[in-house]
Amino acid sequence: MSNGQTTLVAYTKPRVYIQTMSMGIINVSDDIINISVSHQTDAVSTCNLTLLNYSNAISGKYNGLLHVGDKIHVDYLMNGTVFPQFTGRLFSVPLLNLNTENYSITAQDCIGDMQWKWWCPYSTEAQEKYFTDN
Repeated sequence: MSNGQTTLVAYTKPRVYIQTMSMGIINVSDDIINISVSHQTDAVSTCNLTLLNYSNAISGKYNGLLHVGDKIHVDYLMNGTVFPQFTGRLFSVPLLNLNTENYSITAQDCIGDMQWKWWCPYSTEAQEKYFTDN
């Protein structure tokens, strides 16, 4: 706010899509309890997401559906415009939630992937994939 002008920003519920190994692409937006995205310019960006699991022991909605390595994409809507906020892979997923209705997952961007893969930046394959404009 400056010079008596007010800027209104209206965020609606974020849209979150996860590409699972077993069910294809699913929209988990309706089950979001809490979401936070942490952008880093020189480190791993993360997305922490808590979903309502509708859990009663083993029959929870997300139990066994999501796996480490599944792709995730997060969009925020502001005044009718879609702003992509995060794309990455699931990094931390509970295998089974027995005692709670909340299902918390963590995702990391491609820099997080690179921490767990051995690669040589001087190899021809790396040069072609990461350092050329194709």
